[in-house]
Amino acid sequence: MTLFPSDQLRCSLVQDNSKHNSINYVLSRADGTIPEEVEIGQDDWTHRYPREKKFFNWKFLDHTPDMKAKVQIRAFQEAFNSVQKITELSFDYEKNVNVKTDLTVEWLEDIEKFNSKLSVLAHAWLFYPNSNKNGIMEFNDTKESKWYFTALGWPVEAYLVDPINFKKGDKNLDGTLIMRGSQPTVKIAMHELGHILGLRHDLINRGSMMYPSVSRSYINNKIQKKTFYWDSITSIPRLTESYGSSFMIDEHLSRWRGRRIRESTYRRHA
Repeated sequence: MTLFPSDQLRCSLVQDNSKHNSINYVLSRADGTIPEEVEIGQDDWTHRYPREKKFFNWKFLDHTPDMKAKVQIRAFQEAFNSVQKITELSFDYEKNVNVKTDLTVEWLEDIEKFNSKLSVLAHAWLFYPNSNKNGIMEFNDTKESKWYFTALGWPVEAYLVDPINFKKGDKNLDGTLIMRGSQPTVKIAMHELGHILGLRHDLINRGSMMYPSVSRSYINNKIQKKTFYWDSITSIPRLTESYGSSFMIDEHLSRWRGRRIRESTYRRHA
């Protein structure tokens, strides 16, 4: 029987309402307390998956109604592929929910699972030997939180985010639809996967996927593609040190990134 160690850390992705263009990431224990050793630059978590483990399979335990299932599958595949392209790891989607997998994605509707914190977007558990929490990635899909998830975080009509205060077709004084920002599932999944693989926050490099706060995916309705990339300064070296390198040259990696982050890839399933 596997155990849940009391000092296994959980990474929560939190929306900071005081900074509308930021998303903040914090670590906490199961009881919600913040350990003193958290936020210490690039120092990583003590524990790792065994170096000989190169293959991970993953599944959804359920889906969010915010996106079609095909969009959700593609979004998480892109997040996992972003690590697969730069390391020796590989990730495979498992359709059968009854099959035991290394990683699980779950959309939770119970706010208590997030310590009743409406600001939490998602959390994942850092690896701990023999723990039954390993590989778990949970998203806050509660009605209280009012989060609306899309693949890349593009703006959506306000009623989708807040149906209580807005209705479909509501417009501004200038006649344009009232829009609100959604949450970028691909980016959130990339960050949480980094924690599952043992990466802690990077307080030094602001361009890092593991930096405690990141700007939104869209600025003036234009996608910021670079916010979906693992940076070569700290993130990629930290991953390849633990899980080997794919040795993909920068030119090929750049081409792949350009093909990967395309709105049309997701919108055709929306």
